[in-house]
Amino acid sequence: MQIWISGATFTDDAYALADSGCSGENPPCIGFIFDVANQTCDLAIAPTGKQPSSPDVQLDVSIAGEVICAEGETFECAKFLSALVTESTLSIPLDTPPVADAPPADESLGATLSGPA
Repeated sequence: MQIWISGATFTDDAYALADSGCSGENPPCIGFIFDVANQTCDLAIAPTGKQPSSPDVQLDVSIAGEVICAEGETFECAKFLSALVTESTLSIPLDTPPVADAPPADESLGATLSGPA
């Protein structure tokens, strides 16, 4: 039996998937296939710079995937899928990203200075 990771979603746009940032020792989770021999992957995420849509929102990341049943393992795979259906959906809680310091204001122009986005 294998589980192919197809994507990740966030409960708010305060976080997004990142191109890098994890240890680099493990393969990226998106596109990864969990099986008996391969059970660790890295999901690189980063704050987007946006604040949560509400101060009360719980920031979570959820992983989506697909179960792949090997030929001859129908009973075991069906048992696993049945157990998944009875489980409540689990998500990984995230902390609210820190607020970046506001750039200094140039009082002579009455404008706020900022760098390239």
